[in-house]
Order: sequence, then structure tokens, then C-alpha cells
Amino acid sequence: MVQYVVWALTESDVLFSGSAERDGVMQGNGSHRVGQTMTVDSSQWTPIDITGAEFAFQGCDNRTLTTAQTFGGVTYGAGTRVEAEYSFVVSQGAENWTVTSFNFVTTSPEFRAAEGIAIAGTAPPPTGVPLRIVNAQEGPGVFASSHFTPPCFVAGSRIATDRGLKSVETLVEGDRVLTRDSGYQPVLSAIRRKFWAVGKCAPIEIAAGVLGAESAVRVSQRHRLLVGDRTGPSFAGLPEAFAMAGDLENGTTIRKIEGGRVEYVHLLLPQHSVILSDGMWSESFFPGDVAQGELTSSHQAEIQSCMDQYGIDTFGSLARPMVHKSEALAAA
Repeated sequence: MVQYVVWALTESDVLFSGSAERDGVMQGNGSHRVGQTMTVDSSQWTPIDITGAEFAFQGCDNRTLTTAQTFGGVTYGAGTRVEAEYSFVVSQGAENWTVTSFNFVTTSPEFRAAEGIAIAGTAPPPTGVPLRIVNAQEGPGVFASSHFTPPCFVAGSRIATDRGLKSVETLVEGDRVLTRDSGYQPVLSAIRRKFWAVGKCAPIEIAAGVLGAESAVRVSQRHRLLVGDRTGPSFAGLPEAFAMAGDLENGTTIRKIEGGRVEYVHLLLPQHSVILSDGMWSESFFPGDVAQGELTSSHQAEIQSCMDQYGIDTFGSLARPMVHKSEALAAA
């Protein structure tokens, strides 16, 4: 089983231009919403922790609350089933959001009540702005790309390049970054994504002086940091290894920072590499099956285009072996 987070507003926090019900058997496939406008009337989105068989918020099979959850003034116990009824796309000019109508399965029939709407991963729609509903579908499928962020740097991190330290969000294709093993290597793609800095999407901050960091560095929880020293004592039987930032969390010098929004940047190089950020060595983006499965389809297409352009068949293996969480904690 896997865990992920969706963000929700109660039905009373959302206004529709039409008269179609939010509750009851009129839920259907959501087609009754198309052509209406939706206005978000609150900025107080609530995180809903979901446990499921896969990274997908759809239907109600094997999707339950991870812990007890209070929503709309009602407390639902851990293990309560959560059903995604239908999804619809709202639009403001060139920007779109996918919104899911959902309910907690505590009523009979199961589909009778829609407690609210949910989005996953991306920044929320604006408050107080009528948004046009352009399409809808039954049995929505919101997958891992919307729930998690792959390993990456937080915007503002300074990366060592052949032109000195540069903020990661300013790097573009063709810029050359310093790698631990192969000198300066070109950036093939720099992918930027915004999230709420809460739960699994909150960044990890590594304090200055820890793991070589010359100033505080923030990365995603699954970003791999270099531990050990090729010139010093071995670590877990290896001169150097990778450990996930979240596994190194100790609450003080390596800690989770929650609140507000966070922008993550993925740097794709010709091969998985160890790169330097504010004096700390960590990884470039590794587009393995798991990480790519957590990117949007457009970003996956961008990566495939880069591979085709540069004649890359595969990115091979990790630049360093991984260590388990217990071994990582020993290094923190």
C-alpha cells in the first residue's frame, strides 16, 4: 500500500453558476457541470491523507483515510473509504486545473453525498475568480505526478556551474554544471513545479556546516544526498553512498520546513551525476521508472525528447549506491 495527499475544500466553499446539485444522484459523470463556472470561495484547503493500493485517486476501492480526519465539521475515522466521483477541468485563459468531486463513504447509497472538491499537487485555483468548466469525466484518475515530487532542488539553491554559483531556477538547457566524476556537464532539461510545502511535499532543510553545506540548502524529501567520503573512512561498507534527505531528518540540523508554497527544480544531465549545491554534493535528476511516473505527461514527453535529441537510450544506474534509512540516520 502507498500513501499520498490530496487537498480539499468543502462543498460550501465552492460556488457554481448553474443550479445542478453537488449532492445526490445527479453527480453522474460530471457532464452536468460542463459550461458552468466554478468560483473558489475560500483559500483554506485541507490536506487529506490517503492510503491506497497505487498512486491514484479514483473510485473507492482500497482508498481509505490514513488517519482520522476532520472535514467540514465532521470527523471521519482512520480507514474510512474515500471515493472520487468525477473530475472536471476548470480554465482561466491558458491555465487549467483538474478538480475532483469526492465523498467519504459513510452514506447509503455510497454516491449520495459529495462532501467537497479536491486537487492534488499543483497550486490551487485562484480565490474569487469564476473559472469555466470545460470538460468532465467519470471515474477520475489522478496519479502520482499529482501527489509527490521526485528528487529535486528547491528554487533558490545555488548550483556550481562553469560561470560560478547560479540559482537552480535560472538554469536552462545547455548550461554546464559541475559534477563530482565528469567535470562540467550540460543541463539537458530543467523542469520546474510548484507545491504546497506540507506533508510529503514539504522540503528538507540542511543547515550550514552539515554534509559540507556552506549555507542552508533545501531539497525535496526524496532528493538523494551524498554521505561518506571517498578519502575517509568507509560508510556502510562503501566510500560514498546516497541517502534520501527525508531519511536523514533529525529535527534540528536536518529538518522538514512546512508552510506556504515551494517550487522544485529537476536538473536532467546526460547521465545521473553527483552535483554541487552551496558546498553540498547531491544528485541530479534520475528519470527512473518511479520518478518519471511522478511527472506530468508533458514533462515525461520533454524528457523523452531530450533523450532522442542527444541519442540517449538509457540513463543507466544511480551515480552512487543507496543506503537504508537506519544507516542514513547513523550518518545524520
